[in-house]
Amino acid sequence: MSISTEFISKQQDKVRLVLQDVISNLYNSTSSTSFLSINMINTIKQDVKNLLLTSDFDKNYIIRYLNNKSWNDERIECFITVIEENRSTLLYDTLINHNASYCESIMNFDWNIKLVLGSSELKAVKYPLMQLMFATRTLSSYEDDFGCELNKNVLAKLIDVLEATLK
Repeated sequence: MSISTEFISKQQDKVRLVLQDVISNLYNSTSSTSFLSINMINTIKQDVKNLLLTSDFDKNYIIRYLNNKSWNDERIECFITVIEENRSTLLYDTLINHNASYCESIMNFDWNIKLVLGSSELKAVKYPLMQLMFATRTLSSYEDDFGCELNKNVLAKLIDVLEATLK
């Protein structure tokens, strides 16, 4: 391996490292790339977001765009590879971020079913509760967790409302 080939190979490794870092942290403010400034990373992130949104994740459009920007074939291939390796995560993060631009959006949820043996007032004994836990995100990337407990009647009403929205 010649010195120039080794140098190009090391440069490609750096490009891949930066691209992987940008894609992994596209919608948050963290970055593990230490050899580029924060401003440069943020500019790259914004350019990648714009490219993905305008291309609708179309591989051929992205290749044409990067060719027009005079990227060499190795870098284009590296970029496409990183995009394809992270496609499902990118689509999910883009959707969550887009929705969060309008209002607080649910990113994830979990549920538990509990059987309450009694309350302090002893009005009811052995009644079921469903506990819902939500993870949400806002446009400013603020993430929050909150939960609620639903009894059988409220849960039935919630299911009716959800089913009505599907019609």
